[in-house]
Amino acid sequence: MDKLEKYFSKHMTLSSDLIAKFRKAHIIKEYKKGSLILIQGEISNETFFILEGCVRSYIIDNCEEKTIEFYIEEDPVIPLNYGQNVESVHYLECIEDTIVVVSNEEIEEKMLNEFPELKEASRIYSKKLIENLQNKFTEYRISTPEERYKYFLFNKPQLVNRIPQYLLASYLGVKPESLSRIKRRLSGK
Repeated sequence: MDKLEKYFSKHMTLSSDLIAKFRKAHIIKEYKKGSLILIQGEISNETFFILEGCVRSYIIDNCEEKTIEFYIEEDPVIPLNYGQNVESVHYLECIEDTIVVVSNEEIEEKMLNEFPELKEASRIYSKKLIENLQNKFTEYRISTPEERYKYFLFNKPQLVNRIPQYLLASYLGVKPESLSRIKRRLSGK
Protein backbone atom coordinates (compact mmCIF):
# COMPACT_ATOMS: atom_id res chain seq x y z
CA MET A 1 0.00 0.00 0.00
CA ASP A 2 2.90 2.36 0.71
CA LYS A 3 3.94 2.15 -2.96
CA LEU A 4 0.47 3.20 -4.08
CA GLU A 5 0.42 6.11 -1.63
CA LYS A 6 3.89 7.14 -2.74
CA TYR A 7 2.82 7.13 -6.39
CA PHE A 8 -0.29 9.24 -5.78
CA SER A 9 1.62 11.59 -3.48
CA LYS A 10 3.82 12.55 -6.44
CA HIS A 11 0.77 13.73 -8.37
CA MET A 12 -1.66 15.07 -5.78
CA THR A 13 -2.25 15.73 -2.10
CA LEU A 14 -3.77 12.68 -0.45
CA SER A 15 -6.43 13.17 2.19
CA SER A 16 -6.46 10.85 5.20
CA ASP A 17 -9.92 9.66 4.07
CA LEU A 18 -8.57 8.66 0.66
CA ILE A 19 -5.60 6.84 2.20
CA ALA A 20 -7.96 4.98 4.56
CA LYS A 21 -10.22 4.05 1.63
CA PHE A 22 -7.26 2.67 -0.35
CA ARG A 23 -6.22 0.56 2.64
CA LYS A 24 -9.70 -0.89 3.15
CA ALA A 25 -10.33 -1.59 -0.53
CA HIS A 26 -8.25 -4.81 -0.76
CA ILE A 27 -7.27 -3.89 -4.27
CA ILE A 28 -3.65 -5.04 -4.17
CA LYS A 29 -2.77 -8.50 -5.51
CA GLU A 30 0.51 -10.35 -5.82
CA TYR A 31 1.34 -12.70 -8.67
CA LYS A 32 4.28 -15.05 -9.09
CA LYS A 33 6.53 -14.98 -12.15
CA GLY A 34 4.84 -16.89 -14.96
CA SER A 35 1.29 -16.22 -13.73
CA LEU A 36 -1.29 -15.36 -16.36
CA ILE A 37 -3.54 -12.58 -15.11
CA LEU A 38 -5.59 -12.56 -18.30
CA ILE A 39 -6.05 -15.36 -20.81
CA GLN A 40 -7.21 -15.04 -24.39
CA GLY A 41 -10.92 -15.80 -24.47
CA GLU A 42 -11.66 -14.47 -20.99
CA ILE A 43 -13.80 -11.39 -20.44
CA SER A 44 -11.55 -8.56 -19.27
CA ASN A 45 -13.36 -6.66 -16.54
CA GLU A 46 -10.29 -5.56 -14.57
CA THR A 47 -7.50 -3.06 -15.07
CA PHE A 48 -4.14 -3.20 -13.35
CA PHE A 49 -1.59 -0.70 -12.12
CA ILE A 50 1.91 -2.08 -11.66
CA LEU A 51 3.42 -1.31 -8.26
CA GLU A 52 6.29 -3.76 -8.62
CA GLY A 53 7.33 -6.22 -11.30
CA CYS A 54 6.80 -6.62 -15.01
CA VAL A 55 3.84 -7.80 -17.09
CA ARG A 56 3.91 -8.74 -20.76
CA SER A 57 0.94 -8.47 -23.10
CA TYR A 58 1.00 -10.87 -26.03
CA ILE A 59 -1.12 -12.59 -28.65
CA ILE A 60 -0.71 -15.94 -30.35
CA ASP A 61 -0.70 -15.58 -34.12
CA ASN A 62 -0.18 -18.66 -36.30
CA CYS A 63 1.08 -20.62 -33.27
CA GLU A 64 3.68 -17.90 -32.53
CA GLU A 65 3.68 -15.61 -29.50
CA LYS A 66 3.94 -11.95 -30.43
CA THR A 67 4.68 -9.50 -27.65
CA ILE A 68 2.57 -6.36 -27.77
CA GLU A 69 3.87 -4.46 -24.73
CA PHE A 70 5.78 -4.61 -21.47
CA TYR A 71 4.45 -2.88 -18.37
CA ILE A 72 6.58 -2.00 -15.35
CA GLU A 73 6.32 0.02 -12.16
CA GLU A 74 3.83 2.89 -12.39
CA ASP A 75 2.37 1.67 -15.68
CA PRO A 76 -1.36 1.13 -16.09
CA VAL A 77 -2.47 -2.05 -17.84
CA ILE A 78 -5.81 -1.64 -19.57
CA PRO A 79 -6.63 -4.83 -21.46
CA LEU A 80 -7.92 -4.61 -25.00
CA ASN A 81 -11.73 -4.83 -24.90
CA TYR A 82 -11.79 -3.87 -21.20
CA GLY A 83 -15.35 -3.38 -19.98
CA GLN A 84 -16.90 -4.31 -23.32
CA ASN A 85 -18.07 -7.78 -22.26
CA VAL A 86 -16.22 -9.42 -25.15
CA GLU A 87 -13.51 -12.03 -25.03
CA SER A 88 -9.92 -10.92 -24.67
CA VAL A 89 -7.75 -11.28 -27.75
CA HIS A 90 -4.52 -11.28 -25.76
CA TYR A 91 -2.76 -12.64 -22.70
CA LEU A 92 -1.22 -10.79 -19.74
CA GLU A 93 1.70 -12.67 -18.19
CA CYS A 94 3.87 -11.74 -15.22
CA ILE A 95 7.49 -12.11 -16.30
CA GLU A 96 8.64 -11.25 -12.77
CA ASP A 97 6.99 -11.58 -9.39
CA THR A 98 4.50 -8.74 -9.62
CA ILE A 99 2.36 -6.60 -7.29
CA VAL A 100 -0.59 -4.79 -8.87
CA VAL A 101 -3.52 -2.62 -7.95
CA VAL A 102 -6.62 -4.23 -9.41
CA SER A 103 -9.57 -2.09 -10.37
CA ASN A 104 -12.80 -2.31 -12.34
CA GLU A 105 -15.49 0.09 -13.52
CA GLU A 106 -17.46 -0.21 -10.28
CA ILE A 107 -14.46 0.56 -8.06
CA GLU A 108 -13.36 3.42 -10.32
CA GLU A 109 -16.82 5.00 -10.39
CA LYS A 110 -17.18 4.73 -6.63
CA MET A 111 -13.73 6.24 -5.96
CA LEU A 112 -14.22 9.08 -8.47
CA ASN A 113 -17.60 9.99 -7.00
CA GLU A 114 -16.39 9.85 -3.42
CA PHE A 115 -13.10 11.65 -4.06
CA PRO A 116 -13.51 14.32 -6.75
CA GLU A 117 -9.80 15.18 -6.56
CA LEU A 118 -9.14 11.88 -8.31
CA LYS A 119 -11.10 13.05 -11.35
CA GLU A 120 -8.63 15.78 -12.24
CA ALA A 121 -5.63 13.53 -11.63
CA SER A 122 -7.27 10.83 -13.74
CA ARG A 123 -8.02 13.27 -16.57
CA ILE A 124 -4.45 14.57 -16.67
CA TYR A 125 -3.01 11.06 -16.53
CA SER A 126 -5.35 9.81 -19.28
CA LYS A 127 -4.33 12.67 -21.55
CA LYS A 128 -0.64 11.92 -20.98
CA LEU A 129 -1.21 8.21 -21.55
CA ILE A 130 -2.99 8.78 -24.86
CA GLU A 131 -0.23 11.11 -26.03
CA ASN A 132 2.45 8.55 -25.14
CA LEU A 133 0.57 5.78 -26.95
CA GLN A 134 0.18 7.89 -30.07
CA ASN A 135 3.89 8.72 -30.06
CA LYS A 136 4.85 5.08 -29.55
CA PHE A 137 2.51 3.89 -32.31
CA THR A 138 3.84 6.48 -34.77
CA GLU A 139 7.44 5.68 -33.88
CA TYR A 140 6.85 1.96 -34.34
CA ARG A 141 5.12 2.34 -37.70
CA ILE A 142 7.80 4.48 -39.32
CA SER A 143 10.98 2.95 -37.89
CA THR A 144 13.26 0.07 -38.76
CA PRO A 145 13.89 -2.72 -36.23
CA GLU A 146 17.22 -1.08 -35.33
CA GLU A 147 15.52 2.26 -34.75
CA ARG A 148 12.82 0.51 -32.65
CA TYR A 149 15.57 -1.07 -30.54
CA LYS A 150 17.25 2.31 -30.02
CA TYR A 151 13.87 3.83 -29.10
CA PHE A 152 13.31 1.01 -26.62
CA LEU A 153 16.77 1.50 -25.09
CA PHE A 154 16.16 5.22 -24.73
CA ASN A 155 12.61 5.00 -23.38
CA LYS A 156 12.79 1.83 -21.26
CA PRO A 157 16.46 1.31 -20.36
CA GLN A 158 15.49 -0.29 -17.04
CA LEU A 159 13.86 -3.17 -18.95
CA VAL A 160 16.82 -4.26 -21.06
CA ASN A 161 18.26 -6.53 -18.36
CA ARG A 162 14.91 -7.55 -16.89
CA ILE A 163 13.34 -9.30 -19.86
CA PRO A 164 14.57 -12.28 -21.87
CA GLN A 165 16.05 -11.31 -25.22
CA TYR A 166 13.67 -13.55 -27.18
CA LEU A 167 10.74 -11.57 -25.72
CA LEU A 168 12.43 -8.29 -26.63
CA ALA A 169 12.95 -9.60 -30.17
CA SER A 170 9.26 -10.52 -30.34
CA TYR A 171 8.31 -7.03 -29.17
CA LEU A 172 10.54 -5.44 -31.81
CA GLY A 173 9.10 -7.69 -34.51
CA VAL A 174 12.34 -9.53 -35.28
CA LYS A 175 13.82 -12.96 -34.72
CA PRO A 176 16.29 -13.35 -31.81
CA GLU A 177 19.18 -13.77 -34.29
CA SER A 178 18.30 -10.45 -35.90
CA LEU A 179 18.28 -8.74 -32.52
CA SER A 180 21.73 -10.20 -31.82
CA ARG A 181 23.00 -8.75 -35.12
CA ILE A 182 21.47 -5.34 -34.32
CA LYS A 183 23.11 -5.35 -30.89
CA ARG A 184 26.50 -6.33 -32.35
CA ARG A 185 26.24 -3.62 -35.01
CA LEU A 186 25.39 -0.96 -32.43
CA SER A 187 28.19 -2.04 -30.11
CA GLY A 188 30.69 -1.81 -33.00
CA LYS A 189 31.83 -5.44 -32.77
